[in-house]
Order: sequence, then C-alpha cells, then structure tokens
Amino acid sequence: MGNKCSSGRKNDQANGRKKLQNELLKDIPNEWIIFIDEIYCKNNQLTKLPDSICDLIYKTKLDCRNNQLTKLPESIGSLTNLRELFVDHNKLVNMPDSIGSLTNLRELFVDHNKLVYMPDSIGNLLNLEKLSCEHNQLTSLPDSIGSLNNLVYLFCNNNKLTSLPESISSLCNLQILYCHLNKLISLPCSIGSLNNLRILNCDFNELTSLPFSLYNLKDLRRLECCNNNLQNLPKSISHLNHYYFLCPLLPVTISEIFMYLKLSLKKILDEQLILDLDTTSIILSYF
Repeated sequence: MGNKCSSGRKNDQANGRKKLQNELLKDIPNEWIIFIDEIYCKNNQLTKLPDSICDLIYKTKLDCRNNQLTKLPESIGSLTNLRELFVDHNKLVNMPDSIGSLTNLRELFVDHNKLVYMPDSIGNLLNLEKLSCEHNQLTSLPDSIGSLNNLVYLFCNNNKLTSLPESISSLCNLQILYCHLNKLISLPCSIGSLNNLRILNCDFNELTSLPFSLYNLKDLRRLECCNNNLQNLPKSISHLNHYYFLCPLLPVTISEIFMYLKLSLKKILDEQLILDLDTTSIILSYF
C-alpha cells in the first residue's frame, strides 16, 4: 500500500501536478509551486496564498476550495495561463481587480464565500465558460458581465440580487442561468435575447410578472418560477416549443389554464405533455 501511495505521488509530480488536499496545511511552501502545472490544495486550513504565486505564470489550474482564505493576492493576475480557478467555500469578501487579467480562464468558481460585489474587470474574461458565484452576499452583478460572450453556465443563486443587468442579453452562448433565492422583483426584457438558453431557474424571488420576451427563447427546456408573487403568466409562454414549466398555482380554473396556454387535448397526447396539479404547483413536462 505504501508503495502505491509513493508511486502515485511520483506520477503526480511527473505530470506537473501537486496534490496537497486534506493535509491540514496553513501555508504553501514556495519551493513546491515553482515547477508545477496544476496545484490542488483544497480541504486545508490555508488563510492566504503566498505572494510568490506570481511565479506561477505557466500554471493552468489552481484548486484552493474549502480553506480559510479571506482574500486573494493582487499578484494572482500574473497567472495568465490559468484556465481553471477554484476558490469556492472560503471566506473571501472581495475579488482583486487583477482577476480580469486571467484572460485564458475557462472556469471560475467563487461560490460559498462572503463576496459583496464582483469587480468590473471580470468582463475581461472573454474565454470564460463557467461562472459560479452562488451563495454569497452579492446585491448586483456588474454590467461588464455582458462581455462574457463564451459563457455557458451562470450560477448566481442564493445572493441578494434585486435585478439582473440588461447587458445579460449579450451572453449569446448562455445555456443555464440559475438566479433563484435572490430578491429579484423583475427579469430584464432583454432576457429574450438569450437564444441558446435551455434552463432558467428564478424560484424564490419577488417576481410579480414574467417578461413577454420569453417567447423568443425557442430552445428553453426548463423554466422554474416557484415561490414568487406572480399573478399571471405572459400569453407568449404558450409558444415555447419544449419546456418543463414549474410555477406557483395561480387562482384560475383548469379550463382557463388550458385556454390560457392554448393547449388542446390532442396536443397533450401528441406531444406527451403531462399535467399534474397539487396544492402548490402546476407542472407541465415535455419528454
């Protein structure tokens, strides 16, 4: 068994990786990080990253999740070859502006921290595909987020957002948007420009209506808007091609529901739509 562990460590080092997770480390020795491509130091007790991190210019992945980090050094902007950065489940209260220098970044996970804002420089991450900033204290997202043309996944749920920026309409490759458990009172009309959106979850907000522009989301498969203050649904929703629609039960009769959504019995059978009513919700599922 000991030989296997020793062999595994040698293989990781030979592949340019250093795995330091679950070691209860409180600091990263400088001599460990100079000749390594990927660093894994999750599940430790790290309170800071060394300033010498600026020497990691050829590193492609840094995984520091589940530590005690309260801030990231400005020098992190020197890691211009970094493709994946995981600093979730820490105690970060802000992100350095230099984060915008990581122009090769594909994945950024800063969820489960104490962030109150995201820097405008995040709009410089033009290659970013996944952004997770859920479970923080964010009250808004920067307008610059609209510059992230390659973004596919955006998780900003469990924050204190009162609105989403209109610039979100520029996220032409966005497929999944989670913004549930916030304080949203409306969705931007421009959300109808997200032509590739497949999943939209806006549960547990303070929405009083949904924008008519949802009509334009031809690829939408799942729309969730439970536990809001909705009084009615836009008629345009009946034109969505394929969807799994979940919303609070509205004060209407069953016949009005079918009329409102323009669903005939034939369409239900032909497209295998299933209507399931309970005391809390209407579920329309398309398989």
